[in-house]
Amino acid sequence: MLAVNTLGVVKVVTTDPSIKRLEDLKGKSVVGAGQGAIPEYTFNDILAKKD
Repeated sequence: MLAVNTLGVVKVVTTDPSIKRLEDLKGKSVVGAGQGAIPEYTFNDILAKKD
């Protein structure tokens, strides 16, 4: 699960201990809070900059 709070802090919560960095999410399903709002736009922007 992914959340971005109003201070711009991004949090990723997982039960998979192998996920330590954004790159580890490649090919995984991610559920995010705030779809169609700032949290989704922020996370999409972060992922776009990692490519």
